[in-house]
Amino acid sequence: METTFYARIGGRTAVTAAVDALYRVVLGDDRLTDYFDGIDLARLKEHMVALLSQVLGGPAE
Repeated sequence: METTFYARIGGRTAVTAAVDALYRVVLGDDRLTDYFDGIDLARLKEHMVALLSQVLGGPAE
């Protein structure tokens, strides 16, 4: 059985860490922070984790 890229990179833990790192950079940029005013960041991050997980061959939630 072929291992998915999702599994090879470390699964949900790795994807979550990557999404957290992305948003740390994005939210640290004063040019971008206004785009996220009023946004539920926890929900947005969870959606991003789910999307990337599925794209990388992980579970479809």
